[in-house]
Amino acid sequence: MDDSPQLVAKSGITYYMSPPHTFKEVVLDPIHNAVYVTFMLSTCALFSKTWIEVSGSGPRDAAKQLKDQQMVSLRLALLYRCDLPYCVGHGWSS
Repeated sequence: MDDSPQLVAKSGITYYMSPPHTFKEVVLDPIHNAVYVTFMLSTCALFSKTWIEVSGSGPRDAAKQLKDQQMVSLRLALLYRCDLPYCVGHGWSS
């Protein structure tokens, strides 16, 4: 990242909210990695919870919608030992 023309945060909250750019950075600064992963997972969980509350749909509604759209689950594809296009073509959906 030293040759990059991009600006990179070196300290502060922005540094911890930005992803590590190389595996070397992950190894050398595990606290940064832990804070970043925690921040991302928390943000995703909060966004998901908010989305469900605003849209009014729950997990069962989402599963029904996927079933209605003929989306097949990987679990069923593995259960029937078939590839996904074959399962979808034969109407095997969850």
